[in-house]
Amino acid sequence: MKYLIIACLALCGCTQHDTEYVPVQYHPIVFLGDSITARSHVSELWPMMDIVDLSFSSLPSARILARAEANRNLKPRLVVLQCGYNDADSGRGSVEGACRNIDAILEVYPSAVYIVQTMAPIEDGKAPTVSREVVDG
Repeated sequence: MKYLIIACLALCGCTQHDTEYVPVQYHPIVFLGDSITARSHVSELWPMMDIVDLSFSSLPSARILARAEANRNLKPRLVVLQCGYNDADSGRGSVEGACRNIDAILEVYPSAVYIVQTMAPIEDGKAPTVSREVVDG
C-alpha cells in the first residue's frame, strides 16, 4: 500500500502562484513541477495528506529551482519533482542547464526522499528506444 500511494503521488499536483512563499516549518510532501504536475490537483485527491504544492504551469527548471529555494523552510520528508519539458520545448533552457538545475533542486531539501520525473531525452525528433531488458530489470 505504501508504494501504491507513492506511485499515485508521483502523478499528481495542484496549482499555486508562481512566486508564492509558504510560511510553514513542518515536514510535508512537496510537489515541484510545471503544468503536468499542476493540473493533477493532488491536494484535492488526498486532502488527508500533508501536501504543499509548489507547481505552476509553464515553469522551466530554473524557476522550479527558485521556488524550491524560496521555500527551504518546509523541510519535507518527500519531494515529487517533475520538470524538464519546458526547458526542451520552449527554448528557455538546454539539456545541460536542466540537468544542473535538477541537481541543484536535489540539494535544496537534503533530508528528503525524492521522486524525480522528467521527460526522456529526444534527439533528432525521435524518441529513444528502450530495451526490454532495461525495462524488466
